[in-house]
Amino acid sequence: MLEICQHLDDDYCITKLAYMTDIFEHLNELRKKMQGRNDNILTCSDKLQGFIKKLELWQKELQKGCLEMYQRTNHITIKNKQLIVDLAQQHLSMLQQKFDQYFYSINTEQYDWIRNPSATNAINSTEALPLQIPEEFTDLNNDMDFKIILLRSSIRFFLDLR
Repeated sequence: MLEICQHLDDDYCITKLAYMTDIFEHLNELRKKMQGRNDNILTCSDKLQGFIKKLELWQKELQKGCLEMYQRTNHITIKNKQLIVDLAQQHLSMLQQKFDQYFYSINTEQYDWIRNPSATNAINSTEALPLQIPEEFTDLNNDMDFKIILLRSSIRFFLDLR
């Protein structure tokens, strides 16, 4: 028990604990965003790619010595701020590698026709499919009633039609 108390007097340990709390808060926010009712592989992929871009942004900010993205860590005064900056840079680099390893980038542009069938480039996304699908897609793309329904409805409705 006394050993734990000694760590609570160490500014560096407290700062590392604050950093861990901050990074897990960001990860938890990502997890919550991906659990929405209307989320699917395309929306989750977008959110993952957005988070990976944030990791890159945070690494650039850390190179400037900025800890603003870590609310708790930023408010702690530490004698050698560079120690925590180095730790965070190393951790973010590893985290980004793991995200790239486990959540490889899906080219979601090829599925634009699912997200927005009335998009002008969507017909190009159906070229690899059997002819019947682009034909039906072309009919839908030129159906104004369908476009109105699409504007009022979510993608979930169309995915549930299967």
